Amino acid sequence: MGWGRTRCSSCHGSGQRSIGEERSACSFCHGSGRRSCFHCRGQGRIHCPTCEATGQVKCFVQMTIVYKTNIRDFILERTPLPDHLIRGVQGTVLFEDTQPQLSPIQSFPEPQVNEQSASIIQEHRALAQTGRIWMQNHVIRGVPVFQCDCQWKDKQFQYFVYGDDRK
Repeated sequence: MGWGRTRCSSCHGSGQRSIGEERSACSFCHGSGRRSCFHCRGQGRIHCPTCEATGQVKCFVQMTIVYKTNIRDFILERTPLPDHLIRGVQGTVLFEDTQPQLSPIQSFPEPQVNEQSASIIQEHRALAQTGRIWMQNHVIRGVPVFQCDCQWKDKQFQYFVYGDDRK
């Protein structure tokens, strides 16, 4: 805390001013060599702009956590039906496993499913370098697909019935 007074800038703290050979008391500080401080207006205190002189500062800490779900799928389907049609339909869950850290599937009858499981798990482990893995999930769904090859008026065509809801 200060005294609320600063050195007079007009007389440089001497309290006197010279006009020619004649010396007289400084009219700004009235001969004291000190003036009221401009910032505190002679009070010796400056009001805190943060708390607006209430003496209470309220602050908070904000932490943002972003959760991201990484989904990777593989569709094993041997007809010309586009994969995007299979993704959105219902099927029967043949296998499901949820754990903090999964092992690749090794005993599924289709070798391609076992290979893709190992590949996807390896990809997912690489993501652990930039984030934290909370849970992993393997789901194998069986989706029925029926392909009908037809001919009508010498024209060949195909149509498909797929999914448990038979789209």
